[in-house]
Amino acid sequence: MYNALAVRGTSALEFVVFAREWSRPLWGMLTILWMVAMVILFFTYISPNGMPPTATFNGLEFNLDKVFHVVIHAGTIALPLAIVPRRGLAWTMAGIAIFCGVAFEFAQLYVPERTFDLSDLTANFLGMAVGARSGRFVRELYPRLP
Repeated sequence: MYNALAVRGTSALEFVVFAREWSRPLWGMLTILWMVAMVILFFTYISPNGMPPTATFNGLEFNLDKVFHVVIHAGTIALPLAIVPRRGLAWTMAGIAIFCGVAFEFAQLYVPERTFDLSDLTANFLGMAVGARSGRFVRELYPRLP
């Protein structure tokens, strides 16, 4: 299925393949940046001053907290699965991201002014599922690559 999509030459898929091939030699540096991002994410979760992001459209205020959870956790899994050439390491990184997605939420139980929320944990898992599928899609897009 993915080969048929890639052969059609849609510009979005061509861009994804170009970005993947461009970033593959940089996977070591991107792995270090991924680890730094996980540390920053941890401190964001346990910061007592952390407030959910909000946006205002036409005078209505929207809480973007769940969107933040989905996007961040999708990225922590999609990057390793799409770029890291060694599958064992990619899945280890994805496992660490899954553990962190759960542990960071439970860590909020011990932080004053922060609360554990089951809906946040659900949003984390939704993001992880989206990230895992996206990462696998990019990896399988061109199976000829290692």
